[in-house]
Amino acid sequence: MVGLTPEKPAPEKPAPEKPGALQETPKVGPEQTYLDWLQQFSTELSDRDENAVENLREMLTPGQRVYIPSLPRDDPETQLNTAIKLMENGLCPVPHLVARKIKNRLALEHHVRQLVHIADVRRVLVIAGDQAVPAGEFLDSPSLIKTGILSANGIEHVDVGCHPEGHPGVADEVLWRFLHEKVEAIETGGAQAGLVSQFCFNAKPLLDFVEKLRSRDINTPLSVGVAGINSPMALIRFARLCGVGASVKHLKSRPNVARTLVRKVTPEVLLKDLARAVAENSSLRLSGIHIYAFGGLKETYDWLLKQKGEA
Repeated sequence: MVGLTPEKPAPEKPAPEKPGALQETPKVGPEQTYLDWLQQFSTELSDRDENAVENLREMLTPGQRVYIPSLPRDDPETQLNTAIKLMENGLCPVPHLVARKIKNRLALEHHVRQLVHIADVRRVLVIAGDQAVPAGEFLDSPSLIKTGILSANGIEHVDVGCHPEGHPGVADEVLWRFLHEKVEAIETGGAQAGLVSQFCFNAKPLLDFVEKLRSRDINTPLSVGVAGINSPMALIRFARLCGVGASVKHLKSRPNVARTLVRKVTPEVLLKDLARAVAENSSLRLSGIHIYAFGGLKETYDWLLKQKGEA
């Protein structure tokens, strides 16, 4: 048609990246990384009293992720109701799906559909669970993920746990094999994979673990597990329960830990060491921090406010 400028051809779209392809985190200074982590952390709903969700709402910002552990006495309805409360209070619920607690595919699909359609859940954490006898057909987390039920029913992001200092009941090579299987199954199914680590008290075992991750072509973003503010003796007790090894020795090596039971241990040194490491090597792909509050989120929150104010 006369007078019209010929239409320019549409630019070619870049080829889609292979799932799990290594992408470097944009380089920023360690101070900014530290502040970002303090602002954007995820945490867990460790308290179960009736005011727990409202208390979280006052301390967290809208959209912040709150993981919902599945305790031995919890049933799917309890978890669903908790997810609904978090969603209604403007937070992002991330339920734990415990493979060895779920009876069968039908039960899994029913629960996931309810979480998605009623509580607007889009992200879950899948773990095997500790019960000796499985409730049904799922013996471990890979067997649950490989069903394809999660992404087929609206789950967009699947997190799995990892153990920088190993697991007291599972050999290292088994842990690595399972981690490969889980990440591959998540990405093959169409969801995004994420790693959430067990907590550590110093940076070295964590950074050693990340180096092994990347050398094994596991390039999944990792959220670093961090213990909240608590007394040394309480943290040592939690660490023993969770199978954290070398970090306990590090914590015990601190001066006066045995004598000063009321002194609080903070994660400041750990986080600043990690932030410096990320500034020097952005391919580490540490996506943030996950705070295991162990019932002490208020003290941890007060510490976070102080850190942000002093930075």
